[in-house]
Amino acid sequence: FRRVLFRSTVINAASATSLVVSGNIQAKGPSNDQANVSIGYLAISSNTSGTANTGIGNTALRSNTIGSANVAIGYALYTGSNVNYNVSIGHESMASAITANSNVAIGLSALKNNLSGIENVAIGPNALISTTGNYNVAIGTNSGSSVTTGQYNTFINSKNGVSTGGLSGVVAIGVDNSGNYATGRANNDFILGSSNHNIKIAGTASIVGNTYLGSASINGVAVATSPSIQYSTASLQNISTTAFVKPTGMTGITLKANTLYKYEI
Repeated sequence: FRRVLFRSTVINAASATSLVVSGNIQAKGPSNDQANVSIGYLAISSNTSGTANTGIGNTALRSNTIGSANVAIGYALYTGSNVNYNVSIGHESMASAITANSNVAIGLSALKNNLSGIENVAIGPNALISTTGNYNVAIGTNSGSSVTTGQYNTFINSKNGVSTGGLSGVVAIGVDNSGNYATGRANNDFILGSSNHNIKIAGTASIVGNTYLGSASINGVAVATSPSIQYSTASLQNISTTAFVKPTGMTGITLKANTLYKYEI
């Protein structure tokens, strides 16, 4: 058919072979298309044994032959022949995927250059656009866009996300009113905002491990101004060479300027 006008049409997939509307919309039957749905020019056009795929849009899942359970909407996920369990929505999302599995990419060019990564989640234009790694999560425009081989990273509204593409285990969250984004600079960095942010905790904070702060106060009393305070699991250390002001409740020691202290909590 060249043109079909209808209000309601029921297609029995067991007997139908194909329905073409204006040469662009095709709902394929069972021949080499095991429960696949394709709508658009060349969508899922190379399939041989892949099952339960949905391709909507120009060339969506065009090259997939044996991969299964993918959803591609838009000019997306069109390169690989064996991709599985992916959701790719948006122009050029997962465009380079060859054997990538179990990824979610939503937005323009999200996960565009990921060839074989697994279990990444990229939501937003250009999110994780450069990554070839695994287990990364990025939410927001350009979030995590500098990550290449890094893994186990989490970015929320953090443009670039890291200073070096191979960093792993980084958590970077936020941007200040001057457009400075949280950026990880070493493996396992946990970055909240930029140096312009004031981070306030209304309740009780328990800190395990090492935490470095530009400045801090306890019960409203400043404890250092530069360069940092280090809190470890069971101690409070003043790393500053300036006077360390004793917070309320700290007893048993006399504090002096230009002296390193350790107080067991």
